[in-house]
Amino acid sequence: MKIAQRIGTFLGVGGDRSAAPPQYVALADGLCVTDSHAEAWYVLASSNTDLMSTVARDGELDQADSALARTLAGYECHLRVLWSPLHAEDYAAEAEEMFTAGNWRAWADLRVQRLDQIGLDSRHLLLGVRITDRTGQAAKLSRRGVQEGLGIASSAVSSKELAKLDATMRRLGRRLESSPWKAQPASVEMLAWMISREQHRAAPLPAANAGIISGAKLAALTRGRILPFPDHLRVVDATGDVSAWVSVLSMSGFPAVMESPGSGEWLRILSEINYVPDLDEEELANVDASALILPVSPEASVRFKVLPKREALKKVDDARKLAKEQRRSAAKNSAEEPGLDIESTESAMAELKLAMGREDVTLVEDHPRLVVTSTKSLDDLRARVDAVVSHYGGFGIEVTVGDEEQRELWLETQPGDQLRVPDLGHTRDVTALSGSWFWGGARVGDDSGPIVGYLTGSTPGVFRNDVTAGSDRGDATTTAYIGRGGGG
Repeated sequence: MKIAQRIGTFLGVGGDRSAAPPQYVALADGLCVTDSHAEAWYVLASSNTDLMSTVARDGELDQADSALARTLAGYECHLRVLWSPLHAEDYAAEAEEMFTAGNWRAWADLRVQRLDQIGLDSRHLLLGVRITDRTGQAAKLSRRGVQEGLGIASSAVSSKELAKLDATMRRLGRRLESSPWKAQPASVEMLAWMISREQHRAAPLPAANAGIISGAKLAALTRGRILPFPDHLRVVDATGDVSAWVSVLSMSGFPAVMESPGSGEWLRILSEINYVPDLDEEELANVDASALILPVSPEASVRFKVLPKREALKKVDDARKLAKEQRRSAAKNSAEEPGLDIESTESAMAELKLAMGREDVTLVEDHPRLVVTSTKSLDDLRARVDAVVSHYGGFGIEVTVGDEEQRELWLETQPGDQLRVPDLGHTRDVTALSGSWFWGGARVGDDSGPIVGYLTGSTPGVFRNDVTAGSDRGDATTTAYIGRGGGG
């Protein structure tokens, strides 16, 4: 059996690539439970790195390194960077709860029209951590009866097991809450949206029963058809028409050294990628000039595992010893020139080993993927893909389309799945991941309240200003009246 698996892996058709898709058992606040394992999912907060000083950036980066090296060491993790359109109509409903005086309806309608015009996207950062395996749970499930075995009961996971998983999730969440990401358990509605959105269907999300989505409601979230092609996938809607074209890209090459700010922020710059859509002459005559350059909004899926310090030290020392042996072997031959790359590798591994011994530095194995989607046409998708490849190429980062492996790479991006294409990964220090600043960008204002503007920084968004939010947080509120009486 092992020989057959090795041959299949060598041919690229076996191993993790051929694993079955995830079978979801239950969703709850902060929890995604499948028939094989359970994951804790958290919503991460953004930081306003655009206005941070160099000292503040360095301090927050060190805290992120520490969170990876100490809190997440040994865990299999899944980072998602997602985008969703801002529904301007929702603000009209919010306005009814916020305003009571004056002609507020006219002002709210004007704000809704402006939001529709600029078409902002909202960024969502989610982190999944595999907290336990459920080996043997499938066998137990079959013994509970046909109803639960088919997943049509109220819950296919016992309340005792769910309570245990919830305690584990919240215990890890308290440690991640103190990190720069300020992690909070993802709501069950957020998890349901994250799973169902891949189907590109307009069906409403199911309501949770006692805080849990399971059985037929959970099965309805994945009721769709995905057709794989060599360089893309086609999402088919309920009527049989193609509703979206998707292409999964792999980030196969990075420079030896990356700088931050700069090329090292390879996840923060997702929001900066734009493209020019292919329009005919009639469309060009009727389109606004601002619509000729549109955001691509590629999404990121990074599966990673932070190696424990002892395992990472051994890996670094093995690499140093190998480079040392190569240098000695080269010195004995006629050329007596070991090569600069061998000498630099030995020196770099020695310095990294020294840094790992005294700092919160360790190694991480990461497998970054980029998901590009178009709801217009296949040509539009390929124009978006070309823009992403060109944008990262300017930073020395090699991005390629996962030819002939679109199905495997797409399944790999789904919550509750696993690493399927391990050969498209990297082993490097944790700063290479935290230095991507996936939580960085522009973030100013309150979480709720009136929308009085929009952000012009590196990440899109709206600016909310609630003058009473200070007292709600327990802070002092200062009100200033400026201008002559009756004039302003």
